[in-house]
Amino acid sequence: MKDLILFEKPNVKFTDVAGLDEVKERIKDDIVYPFIYPEEYKYFGLNPSDGILLYGPPGCGKTLLAAAAAAECDAAFINLKISDILDKYEGESQKNIKRVFELARSHERSVILLDEIDEWFRLEVLPELITQMRALETERKPRIRVLGETNKPWQINTSLLIWFNTRIFVPHPDFETRLRILEMKLLGKPFGKSISLASLAQMTEGYASVDIARICVEATCVLLEETIGEKKPNRQIGMSDFKRVIAKRKPALPLWYAKTFDKFEDGGEDNRFADLIRARTIYRAPAKC
Repeated sequence: MKDLILFEKPNVKFTDVAGLDEVKERIKDDIVYPFIYPEEYKYFGLNPSDGILLYGPPGCGKTLLAAAAAAECDAAFINLKISDILDKYEGESQKNIKRVFELARSHERSVILLDEIDEWFRLEVLPELITQMRALETERKPRIRVLGETNKPWQINTSLLIWFNTRIFVPHPDFETRLRILEMKLLGKPFGKSISLASLAQMTEGYASVDIARICVEATCVLLEETIGEKKPNRQIGMSDFKRVIAKRKPALPLWYAKTFDKFEDGGEDNRFADLIRARTIYRAPAKC
């Protein structure tokens, strides 16, 4: 398992994550501070959450936030995927779950992120996972924090969802966040005076954070191809380069939000994901060019 499961101390901090200030504060309260100030939490009778679910549109920073949280409290971090656990031999998948938690306990602090938690309920490992999470409740000094991540919260099995009693919605990047992403990703790159970051932030409405970062890379590669492939002189990145790249890439968020209308109805049990319901009422799809 040590060869298959990589524990590490991430080198990303909250300052490396653009925007999402309210989300960061919630994560500090539920993950970072209970690790750093356990005696203070005990004194005030505050118990850390059993599990924390990060949910929201794909490519908007859930995994990055989990890694940053681990780094902020100097914890080992593991992004656990289903493929890391499944084994073709009967009983081995359950043993793998147990081994992961044993490895986590070998560190002073560990953060386990269950990637695509919506898929886990279909597996035979679910009872063992719940057993391991239940065992954490009895520990006098918590050393492991379990997080789940999903962009399909409507598919999470109820028996698993009850263990994630803290649910944090990671929203799409708003204008200010998109502006900050562009500033961070274009830092040190040769772009001309024609570049308007505010205009680019408007043009990238409807795009996930990871897509905006990729747009910056692809716009830069346009120049690289000209220089290396076409032997043209070096030049600065212009607005036309970004427009060309953006025109080839469709925004992903409109489709995701449209899907939530099919999966959720207002009211009732949907209050479990009330922040998502509120977010989609104010989400504005990008205007057609």
